[in-house]
Amino acid sequence: MVAPRLLSIIMLSLFCLPGSIWSQKTIAGTVKDKRGQPIFAANIFLKNNQEIGVTTELDGSFLLQVPQLRDTLVISYLGFEDAIIPLHKEILALEVKLQESTNVLTTLQIEAKRPVAQEFALVELSKLDVYTIPFSFADPLKATSILPSSTNTDESANVSLRGSSSERGIVVLNGVPIANPVRATNLDGNGFFSIFNPEIAEKVSVYASNPSLAYGNATSGMVEIETAEQVEENFTQASLGLANFGLFHGRKLGKKNHVFAYTNNQYSDVFLQVNTGSFPQLRSFRVNDAGILWNAQLKPNMNLSWYAYGLRENNTLQLNIFGQQDAAESMARRHFQVAKLHWYNTAWAFTVNAAGDFSRNEFRFGNLDNRERSQRWYGSFNARYNVINNWYLQGGITSEYTQLRIQGQVAEQSFNFAAEAPTRFLDQERSNNNIELYLISRSKWFDKKFSFITGLRKNIPTSALQNSYFSRQYIAKYNFPSKHAIAATFGNYNGYFNPDLFNPEFVQVSARQGALEYEYRSKKLEINAAVFGKTETGGFNQLLQLADFAEQRIQGLELLWKYRWSPRFECWLSSAYLNVENRNAEGLKFRGSNDLDYFLRLFLTYQDEQGWNASVAWVHRQGLWYTPILGGSSDPASGINRPIFGDANSAQFNNYHNISLNLSKMIKTQAGSLLCYATLNNTFNFLNAQAQRLNAAFTPIGFEYLQQRSIYLGAVYKW
Repeated sequence: MVAPRLLSIIMLSLFCLPGSIWSQKTIAGTVKDKRGQPIFAANIFLKNNQEIGVTTELDGSFLLQVPQLRDTLVISYLGFEDAIIPLHKEILALEVKLQESTNVLTTLQIEAKRPVAQEFALVELSKLDVYTIPFSFADPLKATSILPSSTNTDESANVSLRGSSSERGIVVLNGVPIANPVRATNLDGNGFFSIFNPEIAEKVSVYASNPSLAYGNATSGMVEIETAEQVEENFTQASLGLANFGLFHGRKLGKKNHVFAYTNNQYSDVFLQVNTGSFPQLRSFRVNDAGILWNAQLKPNMNLSWYAYGLRENNTLQLNIFGQQDAAESMARRHFQVAKLHWYNTAWAFTVNAAGDFSRNEFRFGNLDNRERSQRWYGSFNARYNVINNWYLQGGITSEYTQLRIQGQVAEQSFNFAAEAPTRFLDQERSNNNIELYLISRSKWFDKKFSFITGLRKNIPTSALQNSYFSRQYIAKYNFPSKHAIAATFGNYNGYFNPDLFNPEFVQVSARQGALEYEYRSKKLEINAAVFGKTETGGFNQLLQLADFAEQRIQGLELLWKYRWSPRFECWLSSAYLNVENRNAEGLKFRGSNDLDYFLRLFLTYQDEQGWNASVAWVHRQGLWYTPILGGSSDPASGINRPIFGDANSAQFNNYHNISLNLSKMIKTQAGSLLCYATLNNTFNFLNAQAQRLNAAFTPIGFEYLQQRSIYLGAVYKW
């Protein structure tokens, strides 16, 4: 009789359980945009019980368990109007279509594409994030520094991926590589801002390694920017900050044409007065730029986009280079246009890209008086054919012509920039026409869980100065049913560096690299990990490079942990390790300047339903290594004082620290929306050294530092 008695006790216990157990319901549904495309990572939560919530999967689906149906379901995604759905017993299956908002900033996606095109771990930021990430300064390229694969160490807008210099990667806009994507550059090539307006960027994709061979001249990684395609509703947007004023307008031209136009003006007067002493090297800047983007649907299966951009800038810096303390003045004028024509059907897709880029730059410092003019023409034809359902071939031809003329007065001795020091006159003109063919095969197997890509790229030498080379890549990725995926990549790549003051010729560069990557994605947790290695050759003997070398070997590890505690609160934590070894022409080995045992980043963000957003960013890494200058020595024969160098990269700067804060408020009105934001950068005023400071006799007298504590205030109004 034990069994019936035990059964009775169990039944009685169940009836005595709280009613919430019995009344708990599961709501299933999908979230899509008005075109029927699924929305990933939309927030689903209860209005009166916000800790109960989930986010949508890649296909837009979700499952939410609710204790009762006496509440209201909120479906929220940045760039779209919130969907508010009162719950009742009939609502257990939903299909929700979100409407794009005309009163808030639209979405900008930043995707960390693991090396397979279209097979990537999605890291998504809104335009609001670009404005509110403390160290992004509303710049799309600087916003990528949140990713663990970003190893930028100079606080510039240059994109450095997995230990490589920024010159070894490329930035692609609408299928066209853009040279010199940063502005306000100084003598060592660093620029604080990029040339890209965040309002025209619809998607930014980061290839940390093994970039697609559809593009050439990339031996490290690639950043691909796709511009906005259409205007849902006509709008105007005005922005005002301590250092900028800008206007942006989007308009429909009939049913099939859309145009975006903008202008920005940046000025230093108020900004530097508010931040006295925060930027030791910066004296003044004045920047004016403007752009226009036009998109047209010529036929149902044919689209044309055209983008034009113009820039005028003047900057003054106070530099100390080899003990020469002087003002450095720079001027830049630039204009480029990018066009893209795309046609497709069920089997074929064709794309034609064309671009023209013209620039004029001047730079003066000490005995340097440099003038540079360049023109660049780019064209490509690309064809893609779907062989079968899970296999396609893509091939094409690209041509990139660069002409560069450098004139002016340069230092006779690379270490002596004093105004009275010996100089020589330079007038050189160089050109390079790089024509390349490529072919890429991509296939999917085993119920589309396994992807395999092979790519080949071959140059066609057009002069005796060009060597024949072959680039290739192999990429495999497997998606497990349990939200895990692994990818293995290998490739070798080739390209060219442009001439500069101390390197008069185009220099061929190359790299071999491989990586093994892992990712895990669930509703709340994302984990990405990678181990990689690369060997780079060519192009290292650059201006101000104190330790010449012929080859660089990089091995590294990186980890990203991203967790959503709730629909409103999110945390990113990343870590990277770099083992960098340089070798000179004689085979001598020494550590690289960015040989780092650790590179840590933490990003926390919280957004409430009233439109407040608060975020904090923390960056901590080991100090860079450098070749110390120990003093000066006079040459008895010539009387010239020369610097005495220590061993290559034998000294180390102090560890780098930066904690930055951001607070913003989105205010909606009947006419539009107002975003107000404030950023406090380097809150605790850490002194982060970036170079030795010398006197005229080459005696060390301290260090040059990166930016110190600074504040920036701004507002964006859209109507």
